[in-house]
Amino acid sequence: MMNQELQQLEKRAGDLPAQVRSLGPKIQDQATLERVNKAKLYIRELRNEVRKVFEPMKKKAYAAYKEILNQYKKVEAPIIEAEKYCDRLLAEWFAEQRRIREEAERKRLEAIRKQKEEEERKLREALEAENAGKKEEAEKIINQVIETKPPEVKNPEKPKLKGVYSRIDYDFEIVDVTKIPREYMIPDETLIRKVIRASKGKVVIPGIKVIAKEIVVTRTEAYR
Repeated sequence: MMNQELQQLEKRAGDLPAQVRSLGPKIQDQATLERVNKAKLYIRELRNEVRKVFEPMKKKAYAAYKEILNQYKKVEAPIIEAEKYCDRLLAEWFAEQRRIREEAERKRLEAIRKQKEEEERKLREALEAENAGKKEEAEKIINQVIETKPPEVKNPEKPKLKGVYSRIDYDFEIVDVTKIPREYMIPDETLIRKVIRASKGKVVIPGIKVIAKEIVVTRTEAYR
């Protein structure tokens, strides 16, 4: 397609909005109706011309794009495979390290709990000794509580790698659709639209308002 021909098409298309606006803000008589109808047919004819010009270009460009995409996918496929393998290994390792840290933290808290229980038991013994007049024994028990060191449980540090880190991601799977709260349900608009159109708007669906819109259709044979 020569540039001059493309420029002519572009000009004809560019002039259309102003041309149709000159027809007026609304159809008021038969003459205006016929002019608008003639403009509509011309628009469809021009659209067809543009399509015939650009469709071969689009197909050629799309064929080239598909070839490039196929080559890209071919080269990228083994890279993706290798990356997925590394990701699996790293995810398993990070998960194990997280489990170790959580277990260490659990042990630390458990040791603190047991130490606290032991301290409370000794303080009760000290109080009983004090009440029994055994002040030296009570003081000895209290000193033991004071000198008791907090439990030492080594908590591994979170591993750090250059350019790589881990985080917890959350997903879901539906196990019983009937138990899902209504606010999480999405209406099937495709099905609703299909039913409304098939019944020509006569079907009644609770919560749905049928909207009838006038659609202007140009018959193909009208501009041939």
